[in-house]
Amino acid sequence: QYERKLYKGWNSICVPFALSQTMLDAFAAGCRIATVVEQEVIGDKKLLSVRELKSVAAGQPCLIYTPKDVDCRFNLSNVSLKSSPDNSACLKGVYQRTVIGPGYYKLADNGCSWGVTNSVDAVVAPYRAYIKLDKNEQIQIEYKITDL
Repeated sequence: QYERKLYKGWNSICVPFALSQTMLDAFAAGCRIATVVEQEVIGDKKLLSVRELKSVAAGQPCLIYTPKDVDCRFNLSNVSLKSSPDNSACLKGVYQRTVIGPGYYKLADNGCSWGVTNSVDAVVAPYRAYIKLDKNEQIQIEYKITDL
């Protein structure tokens, strides 16, 4: 069983099992799943296009929107687990507490913006995701949601 409190707004998540809209609907109506699909530079800003999906594969880092705080309890009986995250895109996932250091982007606690890490001790909590861009880039990130 995997338990996690998802807070109102956007949450980053990366779990070793597949997630679906149906699973989230069991906890609260109005939840949404999204993943980063492309990056576009406009002036001094990098725009991340985020596409809503009905499901994500095991190990795929994603964003989950909840309209309110939600306690999720996923029953993992007879579920295939992926041993490591799929980190082929700029949204990277971790299964354990990981020191990432400075220059990476994490979703703010309010789920409304991204902040850059500044400390060599900056960490990502277990089963979360962060954005890795070119180490030399220190730019403001905005994101837009593209519907299904």
